[in-house]
Amino acid sequence: MTPKPEERVSRSDIARLAGVGRAAVSNWERRHPDFPRPVLIEGDEFFDRQAVMTWLNGRAIPRNALREGEAPGLTYGARFRQSRQARQERPPTPSQAVNIPPRQSEERLWAAFDGLRDNLAPERFNLLVLILVYARARDEEGWAAVERGQTDASRWAVQALHTLADPAVAPRWRDLPPGERGGLALAEIARAVDQLVRKLGAAETFRMLLGRLAEAQGNKAGEFYTPPSVTRALVDLMAPEAPLDVYDPACGAGELLAATVSRVREGNAATSSQVGGTALNTESLSLARMNLDLHEVDARLDSRAIEALCAPSPTRRFRYVISNPPFNIRNWCRDDPDSQSWRYGPPPRHNANFSWLQRVIDQLTPEGRAAVVMPNGAAFSENPRERTIRTGLVEDGCIEGLVSLPPNLFHSTAIGVTIWLLRHPPDGPMKSSSSTLRTWDG
Repeated sequence: MTPKPEERVSRSDIARLAGVGRAAVSNWERRHPDFPRPVLIEGDEFFDRQAVMTWLNGRAIPRNALREGEAPGLTYGARFRQSRQARQERPPTPSQAVNIPPRQSEERLWAAFDGLRDNLAPERFNLLVLILVYARARDEEGWAAVERGQTDASRWAVQALHTLADPAVAPRWRDLPPGERGGLALAEIARAVDQLVRKLGAAETFRMLLGRLAEAQGNKAGEFYTPPSVTRALVDLMAPEAPLDVYDPACGAGELLAATVSRVREGNAATSSQVGGTALNTESLSLARMNLDLHEVDARLDSRAIEALCAPSPTRRFRYVISNPPFNIRNWCRDDPDSQSWRYGPPPRHNANFSWLQRVIDQLTPEGRAAVVMPNGAAFSENPRERTIRTGLVEDGCIEGLVSLPPNLFHSTAIGVTIWLLRHPPDGPMKSSSSTLRTWDG
């Protein structure tokens, strides 16, 4: 039986109410077969609150994890219950009762931006807002103090930017707020974020604002953002199944990985997932970590510059690889690529497209599948090196099909794109028919 909304809790809710980290909740699930099982509701996993509380009643809090005033022998269930009661006893606040359309909340954000305009570029402002969305979801106790009048909203925002932001981007906010005007602007931004999160939920608010960030950054957006329509096409064509083992070598803001996990959870809510990704810069890494955490996805993420493509292919292999790497990158390798490092020959130094395609194939398990976005030109390039690589991919049966998408889907480019459906080279010689590319127009 599906629990009613007021009886549901997410993993983050469990962690917050029990006073533990999210990793502890994941460990309880993995190590204890009697831990309550989640149910899938609109792509997200929830637990029955009473079942979780009953299970936690049997686990005493270690002495070194007790809070001030907690007696030895207290259980996590008792702490969970006390935390929940404390939240229910808080007096209602005006922001809880107001039903403001998302568009008005967005306009409120941009109006507040005027107070920071002298110190903050638009793209930096969007990053600030995304961090506050994440903070609003992960620091409910801190925001409750704002609503009770115990903490100023601008002070909460500054604290969140320094403590909840990824360490790689936290130093960017050392100069905030810039005076009284900036403090008022930060407070207004924090309250607008609160309205959006209440209306849409944190994960959906984050996704929506990622699109706004892409609009603001124009050509730079290709480094971190894949539009929802392209994301759905990639995941649908790759058709991932449980158990999930997925990797994105240019993971952007993590939207492809989040969508892949959600797709598999729809068919098997209790399945385990191995999720990995590499970001091409620290900002993308920060966005991906926040986005995946809001979607309750535990992922191993790292950051490497595009020059890492020159290094030998990693030994780790994956059942699924999904990616929207940046197109037509020049000088991706300092020197001419080493011919010994490439299965089908070295790609040209002036264009990284076929380095991405070869690396994806090298990172697939023998039964693995991949879906990768490429500019249309990759399928027709007459560059000698690219033509040689493409011929090798076809003759080895690595290309299962190409799906052409219409132009103007991306904020960063108007060119048309193609989804390449790839697999690891099968054992043994391929039939002659495999050298014919199958194409479909989307």
